[in-house]
Amino acid sequence: MNIDHITYFGGTEEEASKFYGEILGLETKIVDGNVWAQIGDEFIRHLSPLEKTQTGGNCHFAVKVDNVFEIAKRAAVSGCVLFKIVDGEELPIAQIDKEINQFFVRDFAGNMVEILA
Repeated sequence: MNIDHITYFGGTEEEASKFYGEILGLETKIVDGNVWAQIGDEFIRHLSPLEKTQTGGNCHFAVKVDNVFEIAKRAAVSGCVLFKIVDGEELPIAQIDKEINQFFVRDFAGNMVEILA
């Protein structure tokens, strides 16, 4: 299991680029209007305040796992609601099958976690 990326909300694209690129010295790139800063093999993804409004505030971290299906089964059995995000809305996943390769879930404190292959 490895961290794939962390998504957070901050100031402007310029502020994120300056802090993570110029001050911390990380390699940054702009992808779909978002600043991505690379730390080793992982990324921190900055979302602007405007995107926070558009996405409904979907801050999360993403974890790469070897078997998404097994994690999905354990989460569902534990009472967690698995969902996907479509146009900023959380849509529950009604049925889990072996082909599942990505889902979102909230921990017991309400923090969102993305699980992906």
